[in-house]
This record gives sequence, C-alpha cells and structure tokens, in this order.
Amino acid sequence: MPETDDDTLFGKLIAKAWRDPAFKADLIANPAAALKAEGIVVSSGMTVTVLENTDKHFHLVLPPAPTYDLSEDALDEKIKLKLNQLKIRGSFYSRPR
Repeated sequence: MPETDDDTLFGKLIAKAWRDPAFKADLIANPAAALKAEGIVVSSGMTVTVLENTDKHFHLVLPPAPTYDLSEDALDEKIKLKLNQLKIRGSFYSRPR
C-alpha cells in the first residue's frame, strides 16, 4: 500500500515523540495544543487522545463502524484494509496452533 501524506505527517510526529521526551509528554498531556504547534489543527468538537503502546501493553482502537450497509465480504475487505493501514501485524498476539 503506497504511503500517503498523512502517513508521512504522522510518521514524523511519532519520530519526534521518540526523540524528544518533552514533546512526547506534551503530546500525551495536551494533544490538540501539541498538534497545533506542529501545524495540525484539530477540528472543532473533535477530541484527540494519545496513548502509547509498549512491549507489555497494546491499545486496540476501534474505528467508527460504517454508516452504510455492507455485505459480510465487503465488511471483511474493509477491515483488512483498515488493519493494513494501522499496520497491525501480530506484534502483540500469537495464534493458537
């Protein structure tokens, strides 16, 4: 899947948070202000929560459900695309054998 401008933007934010503990603390404590300082304005009425995954704790974020009817196959395909975008690759789980 090709990288988008959003991927690049958020990748740079993540890299900055990894390099700069003060920025990371600001991003977690006050995401809207930290994002605004980086040129990203959070839409009015929208809230942002920043959570950090660790090697011992993984946050599974549920995206909004589609607001239109989908067949089971179409829903499965949409979920596969979303998981690919989120880059969930089994880093926090294993499958029973």
